[in-house]
Amino acid sequence: MAFTNVVKPGNIGIVGASGTGIQEVTTIIDRLGGGVVHAIGTGGRDLNEKVGAITVKDAIAALDKHDPTDIIVVISKPPAKEVRDEVVELLQNVSKPVVAIFLGEKPDHHEGNVYLAHTLEETAQMAVDLAMGREVKKNYSTPAVSPVGHALSEDKTVKAFIPEELWRQRQE
Repeated sequence: MAFTNVVKPGNIGIVGASGTGIQEVTTIIDRLGGGVVHAIGTGGRDLNEKVGAITVKDAIAALDKHDPTDIIVVISKPPAKEVRDEVVELLQNVSKPVVAIFLGEKPDHHEGNVYLAHTLEETAQMAVDLAMGREVKKNYSTPAVSPVGHALSEDKTVKAFIPEELWRQRQE
Protein backbone atom coordinates (compact mmCIF):
# COMPACT_ATOMS: atom_id res chain seq x y z
CA MET A 1 0.00 0.00 0.00
CA ALA A 2 1.24 3.49 -0.75
CA PHE A 3 -0.06 6.98 -0.07
CA THR A 4 0.27 10.01 -2.26
CA ASN A 5 -0.60 13.67 -2.01
CA VAL A 6 -0.59 16.31 -4.70
CA VAL A 7 1.00 19.49 -3.37
CA LYS A 8 2.12 22.73 -4.97
CA PRO A 9 5.68 22.84 -6.30
CA GLY A 10 7.97 25.19 -4.44
CA ASN A 11 11.37 25.72 -2.87
CA ILE A 12 11.23 23.47 0.22
CA GLY A 13 13.16 20.21 0.13
CA ILE A 14 12.28 17.54 2.69
CA VAL A 15 14.31 14.60 3.98
CA GLY A 16 12.35 12.27 6.18
CA ALA A 17 12.93 9.15 8.20
CA SER A 18 9.17 9.08 8.75
CA GLY A 19 6.89 8.56 5.77
CA THR A 20 3.75 9.69 7.55
CA GLY A 21 5.66 12.68 8.90
CA ILE A 22 6.64 13.67 5.35
CA GLN A 23 3.06 13.24 4.21
CA GLU A 24 1.67 15.43 7.00
CA VAL A 25 4.28 18.18 6.65
CA THR A 26 3.90 18.39 2.85
CA THR A 27 0.13 18.76 3.10
CA ILE A 28 0.43 21.46 5.78
CA ILE A 29 3.03 23.32 3.70
CA ASP A 30 0.60 23.24 0.76
CA ARG A 31 -2.30 24.42 2.92
CA LEU A 32 -0.15 27.34 4.20
CA GLY A 33 0.62 28.45 0.65
CA GLY A 34 4.13 27.01 0.37
CA GLY A 35 5.43 24.38 -2.01
CA VAL A 36 7.72 21.37 -2.07
CA VAL A 37 10.47 20.68 -4.58
CA HIS A 38 11.52 17.25 -3.21
CA ALA A 39 10.37 14.87 -0.48
CA ILE A 40 12.99 12.18 0.06
CA GLY A 41 12.00 9.24 2.24
CA THR A 42 14.87 7.37 3.87
CA GLY A 43 13.10 4.72 5.93
CA GLY A 44 12.18 5.08 9.57
CA ARG A 45 15.25 3.29 10.91
CA ASP A 46 17.84 5.43 9.14
CA LEU A 47 18.74 7.33 12.31
CA ASN A 48 19.31 4.29 14.50
CA GLU A 49 22.81 3.36 15.69
CA LYS A 50 23.33 0.52 13.18
CA VAL A 51 22.44 2.55 10.09
CA GLY A 52 23.92 5.86 11.25
CA ALA A 53 21.73 8.14 9.10
CA ILE A 54 23.64 7.31 5.94
CA THR A 55 20.71 8.08 3.63
CA VAL A 56 19.61 11.17 5.57
CA LYS A 57 23.14 12.58 5.36
CA ASP A 58 23.39 11.92 1.61
CA ALA A 59 19.97 13.50 1.00
CA ILE A 60 20.88 16.60 3.03
CA ALA A 61 24.10 17.01 1.04
CA ALA A 62 22.19 16.62 -2.24
CA LEU A 63 19.55 19.21 -1.29
CA ASP A 64 22.25 21.62 -0.16
CA LYS A 65 23.71 21.48 -3.70
CA HIS A 66 20.28 21.57 -5.42
CA ASP A 67 19.69 25.13 -6.67
CA PRO A 68 15.84 25.04 -6.64
CA THR A 69 15.89 24.03 -2.94
CA ASP A 70 15.99 27.12 -0.70
CA ILE A 71 14.88 25.54 2.61
CA ILE A 72 15.73 22.07 3.92
CA VAL A 73 13.40 20.22 6.29
CA VAL A 74 14.51 17.12 8.17
CA ILE A 75 11.94 14.84 9.84
CA SER A 76 12.97 11.92 12.01
CA LYS A 77 11.37 9.35 14.21
CA PRO A 78 13.10 9.26 17.62
CA PRO A 79 16.80 8.92 16.69
CA ALA A 80 19.78 7.48 18.51
CA LYS A 81 21.33 10.41 20.42
CA GLU A 82 24.78 10.11 18.86
CA VAL A 83 23.32 9.86 15.35
CA ARG A 84 21.00 12.80 15.98
CA ASP A 85 23.96 14.91 17.07
CA GLU A 86 25.91 13.95 13.92
CA VAL A 87 22.95 14.98 11.74
CA VAL A 88 22.60 18.32 13.55
CA GLU A 89 26.34 18.93 13.14
CA LEU A 90 25.98 18.31 9.39
CA LEU A 91 22.96 20.63 9.27
CA GLN A 92 25.01 23.39 10.95
CA ASN A 93 27.32 23.32 7.93
CA VAL A 94 24.80 23.48 5.08
CA SER A 95 24.40 26.73 3.17
CA LYS A 96 20.61 26.89 3.44
CA PRO A 97 18.19 27.44 6.32
CA VAL A 98 17.11 24.19 7.99
CA VAL A 99 14.07 23.19 10.00
CA ALA A 100 14.38 19.89 11.85
CA ILE A 101 12.07 17.81 13.96
CA PHE A 102 13.19 14.79 15.93
CA LEU A 103 9.86 13.34 16.99
CA GLY A 104 9.62 12.90 20.74
CA GLU A 105 11.81 15.91 21.53
CA LYS A 106 10.43 19.18 22.85
CA PRO A 107 13.15 21.70 22.06
CA ASP A 108 13.28 24.95 23.96
CA HIS A 109 15.89 26.57 21.72
CA HIS A 110 17.38 26.37 18.25
CA GLU A 111 20.82 24.89 17.65
CA GLY A 112 22.88 27.37 15.67
CA ASN A 113 21.27 27.86 12.25
CA VAL A 114 19.02 24.82 12.71
CA TYR A 115 15.46 25.69 13.67
CA LEU A 116 14.14 22.89 15.89
CA ALA A 117 10.43 22.18 15.90
CA HIS A 118 8.25 20.33 18.38
CA THR A 119 5.33 19.34 16.16
CA LEU A 120 4.87 18.53 12.49
CA GLU A 121 2.62 21.56 12.11
CA GLU A 122 5.26 23.82 13.65
CA THR A 123 7.82 22.28 11.28
CA ALA A 124 5.69 23.20 8.27
CA GLN A 125 4.95 26.69 9.59
CA MET A 126 8.64 27.45 10.15
CA ALA A 127 9.56 26.12 6.70
CA VAL A 128 6.89 28.21 4.97
CA ASP A 129 7.90 31.34 6.88
CA LEU A 130 11.53 30.85 5.83
CA ALA A 131 10.53 30.03 2.24
CA MET A 132 8.52 33.25 2.06
CA GLY A 133 11.31 35.37 3.54
CA ARG A 134 9.65 35.82 6.92
CA GLU A 135 11.38 35.47 10.28
CA VAL A 136 10.86 32.35 12.33
CA LYS A 137 8.62 33.13 15.31
CA LYS A 138 9.53 32.21 18.88
CA ASN A 139 6.25 30.36 19.36
CA TYR A 140 3.89 28.75 16.87
CA SER A 141 1.57 27.24 19.43
CA THR A 142 -1.90 28.67 19.71
CA PRO A 143 -4.56 27.65 22.19
CA ALA A 144 -7.16 25.21 20.94
CA VAL A 145 -10.43 26.83 19.97
CA SER A 146 -13.75 25.06 19.95
CA PRO A 147 -16.02 25.20 16.90
CA VAL A 148 -18.15 27.81 18.67
CA GLY A 149 -15.21 30.19 18.82
CA HIS A 150 -14.10 30.24 22.45
CA ALA A 151 -11.05 28.67 24.05
CA LEU A 152 -11.45 25.29 25.69
CA SER A 153 -11.37 25.45 29.47
CA GLU A 154 -8.44 23.71 31.12
CA ASP A 155 -10.68 21.24 32.99
CA LYS A 156 -11.90 19.72 29.69
CA THR A 157 -10.47 16.54 28.23
CA VAL A 158 -10.91 14.67 24.99
CA LYS A 159 -11.72 10.98 25.30
CA ALA A 160 -11.92 8.38 22.57
CA PHE A 161 -13.67 5.05 22.30
CA ILE A 162 -11.54 2.11 21.21
CA PRO A 163 -13.47 -1.04 20.25
CA GLU A 164 -12.61 -3.96 22.54
CA GLU A 165 -11.31 -6.11 19.69
CA LEU A 166 -8.89 -3.38 18.57
CA TRP A 167 -7.79 -2.83 22.19
CA ARG A 168 -6.99 -6.55 22.58
CA GLN A 169 -5.01 -6.55 19.33
CA ARG A 170 -2.93 -3.58 20.49
CA GLN A 171 -2.20 -5.30 23.81
CA GLU A 172 -0.75 -8.41 22.12
